[in-house]
Amino acid sequence: MDAFIEPPGGIARHAGNRALALRLALNRSRESVAAAAGIGVMTLRRFELTGRANFEAVVRIAIALGDERALESLFLPRDFRTLDEVIDVKKRGVRKRASRPRGKKRPQ
Repeated sequence: MDAFIEPPGGIARHAGNRALALRLALNRSRESVAAAAGIGVMTLRRFELTGRANFEAVVRIAIALGDERALESLFLPRDFRTLDEVIDVKKRGVRKRASRPRGKKRPQ
């Protein structure tokens, strides 16, 4: 892992802290956000304090807080930095799925 990249737990904690700050800025109670998200109050509390929640719960929280657009930037295609990268992608073509390791037969 790159030394400049924060570990996943830290990123998750920051996301939870930002959700808490946004909820408070919107003057919403945990109960109202949890009800709007269709999740339990304890799930919301755990996410705000630790960053831990399943992905669907995080999406529901973002929608309930009106911040679902923030999720649109996840997993975007990478930008090209050089002309060689553009040419390499054109040569390879766009992959539709991952390949399986060679030598292993698929069960029937």
